[in-house]
Amino acid sequence: MFGRKSGAGAVKSAEALRLVNVTKSYGTSENAVKALDDVSLSLASGSFTAVMGPSGSGKSTLLQCAAGLDRADEGMVLVDGERMSGATEAQLTRFRRDRIGFIFQQYNLLPTLDVVQNTTLPLKLAGRRIDRARAERILGQVGLGDRLHHRPDTLSGGQRQRIAVARALVTDPSVIFADEPTGALDTRSARDVLSLLQETVRFHGATVVMVTHDPVAASYADSVIFLADGKLAGQMTAPTADAVAERLAHLGDPDHDTTPHHGGPRGGHHGDGGRDDGGSGIRVAPAAPAPASPLASVPPMPSVRPMSRMATVSAPGTAGTPAAAAAPAAARTHRPRTYSAPTYDEPTIVMPFPPPAPPAPAAAVHSAPTYSTPLYAAPVYDNPYKNDYRFDDYSVLRMGA
Repeated sequence: MFGRKSGAGAVKSAEALRLVNVTKSYGTSENAVKALDDVSLSLASGSFTAVMGPSGSGKSTLLQCAAGLDRADEGMVLVDGERMSGATEAQLTRFRRDRIGFIFQQYNLLPTLDVVQNTTLPLKLAGRRIDRARAERILGQVGLGDRLHHRPDTLSGGQRQRIAVARALVTDPSVIFADEPTGALDTRSARDVLSLLQETVRFHGATVVMVTHDPVAASYADSVIFLADGKLAGQMTAPTADAVAERLAHLGDPDHDTTPHHGGPRGGHHGDGGRDDGGSGIRVAPAAPAPASPLASVPPMPSVRPMSRMATVSAPGTAGTPAAAAAPAAARTHRPRTYSAPTYDEPTIVMPFPPPAPPAPAAAVHSAPTYSTPLYAAPVYDNPYKNDYRFDDYSVLRMGA
């Protein structure tokens, strides 16, 4: 689908990204927090990997250190077989321009540039020749062939993210880092962008590393890497949305298996949940047998049949005797009991009927205020020109008479 160019003819390495014992801390020595704690991983070229974990697990720090946006305190980062290093920020910037592409959650487009200009902006900043025909071809492949000269404010969120994908592809990078690329999109636009990222891997041969919180978005990737407390907490290949959600629910459990698993049959969020009954790869430990109860050795109590109330009711003079209790049923007499509701002596309260009506409130009397002197008295001016038709009162006032 996407035509791939190798730039200067350099051969791509089989390993697109490699991190070796990367450690990153924030804060002072006393209150330092390890965002990454001795992380090592390797991603093959042409793979689509999702990075997941709870908030504060180190996902964003991993992306920033791997992309060269932040420097690791310890360890080594290699992109396409070349170590990321640079004595100055300018050298690190040139390394990022040549080998790394970015897709951000908020698109990061310039509102004064049209679609083609935003797409080719990285080439212009790097001083490279702009192949406008190739840029327009990539824009057509991402579904923006009829929006080449539109400004970003005239496009939807999904179309703006498509521009960001095309901008990352136009430089032919070794690795594309996507930081929550569907976080600001609706469900349909998010699905289109995720499918587009799959196509960049399958047809363009790109390597995509995506940080996300959404199990459905992670199910579009080839594999998922889980982080917890700055450390690797497991890996899953061929993930499904249900399997990823279950793995996240048990992330950090000490007894949960953290070895790489297979997520089961692919199907987006229609997976089997990753349980062992469907071969999904998530192994669930069998339930331990319940311990024996300490009361199991105690012999059961003998059954006691409740005594009937009628056994103690008999003729007068024999009630409650053993002979009466042992008498045959025909000789017993049953005297039905009668119940009556209790009565209470309550004082009688005599209320007058009907109750007297409350007195009517006195009507408020309002009177308009009176003034003994006028509120405003107009000034009186002596007009010496009152008999002259050429002057009136207003013109005299303007002249200061």
